[in-house]
Amino acid sequence: AALIALAGAWALSRGAAAGGSGALAGDLLALGAAGFVGLYLVLARKARRETTGLDTAFQATCAACLTAALVCGVSGDAIVPPTLSALFWPAMLAIVASVIGQGMIMAGVGRTPAAVSGILMLIQPVVAAAVAWGMFTEPLSVIQLIGGGLILVGVFVAQMPRRNPRRTPPV
Repeated sequence: AALIALAGAWALSRGAAAGGSGALAGDLLALGAAGFVGLYLVLARKARRETTGLDTAFQATCAACLTAALVCGVSGDAIVPPTLSALFWPAMLAIVASVIGQGMIMAGVGRTPAAVSGILMLIQPVVAAAVAWGMFTEPLSVIQLIGGGLILVGVFVAQMPRRNPRRTPPV
């Protein structure tokens, strides 16, 4: 299941028009992000052994706020937006991504093995590609459509019940 889904993710990312000079840098950033998402799942699984999904998401968000404040302080970036209207999109990100999205991930990680959670999270690029196609009319190539399909097949296979091998009775 993992190999099918990873092949799909590769096809989905490779199917875009051949990128210019930033393609390699983007690929390297995506690879680094994938590593951190994997680490996130492992840490979330460990945290969920001691607390609820909502508590874990809240504590992770508080830690992220403190970390971001420290980075802003060191880099000289503003912590508070200059206008109240500039706070709208960060607030939407906080509600949609941190509270709802991260909360659902934390709840799910507590109920499924980390490896299966990782495969299930590969649905995100499929949804992002579909939304980009629908909202922004970004075209999807044939290889991207095949990649999205492979990801969905991989997710389906990962969710299939495991068959126990039949044990032969002792003679």
